[in-house]
Amino acid sequence: MSGPPGVQFGTTVQQFSNSDGEWLLVGSPWSSFPKDRMGDVYKCPVKDQSGNCEKLNVADVMTFPNVTEVKQNMSAGSTLIRNDKTGGFLTCAPLWAQKCGQQYFPRGLCADINSNFQLSNTFSPALGRCGTYTDLVIVLDGSNSIYPWQPVQDFLKKLTGSLDIGPHEVQVSIIQYGEDAKFQFKLNSYNSTAEVEKIAAGISQKLGTSTNTADAIDFAR
Repeated sequence: MSGPPGVQFGTTVQQFSNSDGEWLLVGSPWSSFPKDRMGDVYKCPVKDQSGNCEKLNVADVMTFPNVTEVKQNMSAGSTLIRNDKTGGFLTCAPLWAQKCGQQYFPRGLCADINSNFQLSNTFSPALGRCGTYTDLVIVLDGSNSIYPWQPVQDFLKKLTGSLDIGPHEVQVSIIQYGEDAKFQFKLNSYNSTAEVEKIAAGISQKLGTSTNTADAIDFAR
């Protein structure tokens, strides 16, 4: 029995039988490589002398509802366990990740496959809740004491570009001050990271001979 080269075919092996015959289940955690490493499981008929194995495509149906997930390199098939209670088997993808904002958290995802090689259910024992999003108000010194201005624009571009900005996510406002304070834009003015990043990187310096930081903070409140 053999599978595609370079996909770690044979990392896990499990004997299995159902009404259609006897099989050897074979895990291939790098299935789909080099495109990605989603992984998968193959079924190989024991009595078929040709040694041909069929991919079950379990990686395609392994998903978790109401979660922003990252399946690209999840390595399904890394675990294979026969489930004697259901007559099926369990397979896991340890590198399945939950996305929260701009960060990925590998939680792992497992799937119960029934005796007919169909998905019964999925579960992730380590699944967590994403943190609560907060509003961010940047109080920016634009007086004559700040020179040069380009590093400030670069900082704003980098900072806003790292945030997950949206109607139900992070909201950003920028206030610039010198002798007085004014809004560059308010919370809810823009609905995406790209919009805020572009506007923030193009903010011109207000200038002014005074630096009224305390008044600017009161203005922001």
